Amino acid sequence: MRTNPYLVLPYVESNMFPPEMCDKIISHGLKHWREHEGKIGDEGDLVNGIYKNIEYRQALCREPGHGHGEGNDFENNFIKTLLDRIFEHNNSEHGYNFDLFGPHEAPMLLEYKNVDGHPGQYKAHLDIGKTFPTSNRKLSYSVHLNYGEYEGGELEFRPWEDWTPLSIEGKLQKGMMVLFPSYLLHRVTPVTKGIRYSLTGWVHGDAFQ
Repeated sequence: MRTNPYLVLPYVESNMFPPEMCDKIISHGLKHWREHEGKIGDEGDLVNGIYKNIEYRQALCREPGHGHGEGNDFENNFIKTLLDRIFEHNNSEHGYNFDLFGPHEAPMLLEYKNVDGHPGQYKAHLDIGKTFPTSNRKLSYSVHLNYGEYEGGELEFRPWEDWTPLSIEGKLQKGMMVLFPSYLLHRVTPVTKGIRYSLTGWVHGDAFQ
């Protein structure tokens, strides 16, 4: 049986969005998307549920609103571009070849920064949960909207025994997209200076069997 190495390794597209588009996405999200604090856990966990733990995750989340408010056409355009590219990579010879039927959760603008001495971070976690829609997450994506404008805040993976920093041939850069299986253990290291922005979300399919 042929082994697909992409099942355990992230894929990086270095030029998902140009820098000026990244700036517009940040500005749009800060202005128009609804804000909430990042929490951990899962609704299907009857013991712990979803809760806040700033020692484990310190992030502010913003999600698109509903309806046809100001900037909606711009929003739909960059989200469609992102999802089209993800489906293209998933089905290409260098992709994951998962059966996908689309996103059931909107993308989020994530903001990591130091708040009252607590650095923005997200310790080791998986993106898959116990109940729908998290149980049907198959591919996770993260677009680094301002890479190079902060210190720390590195996305790292642990496909084997040790943590592996994100790397590609050439320079990691603003606007790159990281695509990876939602079951892959990953973390965002503490942001020590500045603010880290990313556009993060998931694409869903029938649950893994």
